[in-house]
Amino acid sequence: MKNGLDSGVTSSLFDYVKRLGTNTFIYALGDFLVKGFMLLLIPLYTSFLLTSDYGILGVTDMVSGMMGIILTLQLTGAITIYYFRLDATERKLLLSTIWLFFLIIPTSITFVLIILGNKSFNTIFPDIPFSPYIQLALVGGYLTIFSLIPQTLFRLREQPVPLVLFNLFGFGINIGLSIYFVVVLHMGARGVLWAFFISNAIMAVIYIIVTLKDVSLIFSWPLLTKSIILCIPLLPHMLSYWALSLSDRAILQAYVPLSDLGIYRLAFQFGTAFQLFVTAANNAWIPIFFNKAVDKKSWEKLSRLATYLVLALIMIGTGIAIFAGEIIRLVTPVSYHSAAKIVPFFILGSLINIFYLIWANATVFSKHTSWMTIGSVIAATINIIANLLTIPTFGIAAAAVNAVGGSVVLALVHFFVSRRLLPLPHEYGRWAKVCLTALTLYIFGGLLPKSVIWINLVGRAAIWCSWPVILIVLGFWNKNEYNFARKFLTHLIAKWGL
Repeated sequence: MKNGLDSGVTSSLFDYVKRLGTNTFIYALGDFLVKGFMLLLIPLYTSFLLTSDYGILGVTDMVSGMMGIILTLQLTGAITIYYFRLDATERKLLLSTIWLFFLIIPTSITFVLIILGNKSFNTIFPDIPFSPYIQLALVGGYLTIFSLIPQTLFRLREQPVPLVLFNLFGFGINIGLSIYFVVVLHMGARGVLWAFFISNAIMAVIYIIVTLKDVSLIFSWPLLTKSIILCIPLLPHMLSYWALSLSDRAILQAYVPLSDLGIYRLAFQFGTAFQLFVTAANNAWIPIFFNKAVDKKSWEKLSRLATYLVLALIMIGTGIAIFAGEIIRLVTPVSYHSAAKIVPFFILGSLINIFYLIWANATVFSKHTSWMTIGSVIAATINIIANLLTIPTFGIAAAAVNAVGGSVVLALVHFFVSRRLLPLPHEYGRWAKVCLTALTLYIFGGLLPKSVIWINLVGRAAIWCSWPVILIVLGFWNKNEYNFARKFLTHLIAKWGL
C-alpha cells in the first residue's frame, strides 16, 4: 500500500486515514445501533405516547442536558488538553483531582436541587409537574457525569470498542426498561424518565468501578485551580451551546401547544440521526488532531485528512436529508407527518457543525478557551433573540430555521479565530465543491414527483449514488488520488482473485 500514495498523499497520511476511518466506523456503528434502534422504535412510541408526552420529554431532555454541563465545570476539557503534555504520574494526579471534585460537588448540588427546586422549576415550567418529571431529569442528568472521565480516556487512548460497548450496554438497559414501562405498564412520559434514571444509575456504578483503576485518593488544589482557570471559559461556552441546541424547547413550551413541541422533538430526533456520525468522526479526530497538531510538519496531512472527513460526513448527511421525509411518512402516524417539513433544517445544522468542530478543535488546542465562550455566547444570544421574536408568530418552523442561523454564526466565529491561532492550510476550494454537490443532489431529490413511496425511495437512492460522478465533473479529485484509487483497486482485485 505504501506505493499507492504519491507526493500529495503520503503513506503516513494513509495511516491517519485508516485510523480515523476505523475509529469513526466503530463509533458510528455503536451510535447507529443506538440511534437506529431508537428510530425503529418511533412507530411503537408514537402509538403509546401522546404528542404532549413528546413535548414533556423535549423539556426534560433540556433539563438533564443542563445538569451535565453545569455540575462538571467542563473539567474533562483539561484532561483532553493536557493528556499528551503530561507524564504518567502527572496524568494520574490530574485524573484523581477531577474525579474527587466530581464525586463531592455535583452530588451536593443535585441533592439541594431535588429538595428545594420545586418552586423555581414550577415557575419556569408551569405545565410540567416537578415531581416526578423534573426530578427524574435532574437526577438522571447528574448520574451521567460518572461516564465522563472513562469515556474521555477511551477516546484519547483511541479505544473506541470499549466505549461503544459500554454505550450499547447502557442503551440496552434503558430501552428495555422504556418498552416495559411505556408499552406494558402504560406509564407514558413518566415511564421513559424512570427508564432513563434507572439505566443511568446502573451505568454510574459500572463507570465508577472502571474509573478506579486510573485514579486514587490524591488531590491537588493547584492542579484543580489550574484546570478550572483553563476550563471555566468552557462552562459558559457549553451553557451557551446548550442554549443554542435546546433552549428553543423552553421558549416553544411558552408559546405553542405541547403537541407541537412533540412534533418538534420528533423532527429533532430524525434530524440529529446524522449528528451521531458527526460526533463519531469528531471522537476519532480529536486524539489524532491533538497528538499531531503540535508538529507543523503534520499540518498539511491533517488538512488533507479534514477534507476527507468533510466529504464522508456530507455524503452521509445528504443521504439522510434526501430520505428523511419519506421515512417519517412511512413509519409514523399521520399526526406526526408534519415533522418532515422541518427535519432538513436540523440536518443542515449538523452539516454546519462539521466545520465548526474542525475549527473549534484548533481553538481548544491553542488553549485560548475563552474564544469558545465568546463564540457560543454570540451565537446563543442571536438564536434566543431570534426565537423570542419569531416563535410567537411562526412556531416550530421559526425555531428550526433559527437553529441553523445560530450554527452558522458559531462556525464563522471559530473560522476566523482558528485561522489566527492555528492557521492550518485547509482545502477550502475542495470543501466548496463538496457542498455544491450536496446542494445539487438535495435539490434534485426535492424535484422528484410525488409517487408511490417505494418508487420515491428508489429514485432518491439513484440521486444520492451520483456523488462520485458530480465530484469528477467538478474536478474534486487530484492526480495522486486517482493514482491511489487505481492502485488500491488493483491491489483488491489481485487479493480477492477477481
